[in-house]
Amino acid sequence: MQKKLIALAAASAFTLPVMAQSSVIVYGQMDIGVASLPDEAGHDVTRIDSALWTDSYIGVKGSEDLGGGLKAVFQVETTLVNDDATGLAGEGRDTFVGLAGGFGTLIAGYLSTPLNNWLADYDANGSNTFRTSNVNLAGTLEARAANTVAYATPDLGGFQGVVFYTLDEDRDLKKDIYGVGLRYDNDAFSAMYAWHAQNDVVDNHVIGLSYDFGVARITGSYILNQFEPAALEDESGWNLGVAVPVGNGTISVGYGQESDIGGVRDNDAKIASIAYSYDLSKRTSLYAGYRYQKPEGEDNTNEFAVGIVHRF
Repeated sequence: MQKKLIALAAASAFTLPVMAQSSVIVYGQMDIGVASLPDEAGHDVTRIDSALWTDSYIGVKGSEDLGGGLKAVFQVETTLVNDDATGLAGEGRDTFVGLAGGFGTLIAGYLSTPLNNWLADYDANGSNTFRTSNVNLAGTLEARAANTVAYATPDLGGFQGVVFYTLDEDRDLKKDIYGVGLRYDNDAFSAMYAWHAQNDVVDNHVIGLSYDFGVARITGSYILNQFEPAALEDESGWNLGVAVPVGNGTISVGYGQESDIGGVRDNDAKIASIAYSYDLSKRTSLYAGYRYQKPEGEDNTNEFAVGIVHRF
């Protein structure tokens, strides 16, 4: 199980390496594959898409040693769209500047919520096409937000915490987003709790657990979204998964259920998936997978994909 000790409120900056003064790193990953996915009309369409297994992006990050254990840190990151002319014109990702030291890290910019950084660690089939967590839920704040300030504690014996606040900047609506994330990682065990809220819209409560037995890693999560408007029903979802290493690859299976999707009573769904990834090297891997969805009262959908990921 890959350990992620979260030290910032942005995904790839949580564990900045020890650097020399005024250092800069270029990094990223590219994912592209062939998939059979339903279109908006529900018809199966064969497509070549990016980001089927994981996100495609490129970034620049770095730090400057200010002395006395204090560093200035920054990151600029954007989505890569590998399958058409969009290229670098994709959606922006975590971009910030701030300070880091023994007190922790304080940054401001366009940032992920703790849930956006962590939820995939508690889903055996990752964060994209084959996931079984937060597939159709309408109110989960698994997202990035502009105008955000975040503070992350240093690693405290495996415990870490994040506090964030997002200003809506509309004096009439004032739909600010705020919350906390708590996480514990120790050897084979990992757990997290995140609470997010948006004024007059929704409150999220999320729990994630995983344990690596060596022969298999078990994962699971539970999400409860409580909507502020009285006309909307609360919605919830849970998932369980197992990932089994087989040689240079991993077979992963997941199952989840979601209820009252989008605040519509009795609009439930069942989701199941199976995937296989194979490491050609430390940076390059192949993958294949299938996901089944069955919304209550509707036809099921079937999604297939195969592809390649390269990290740099």
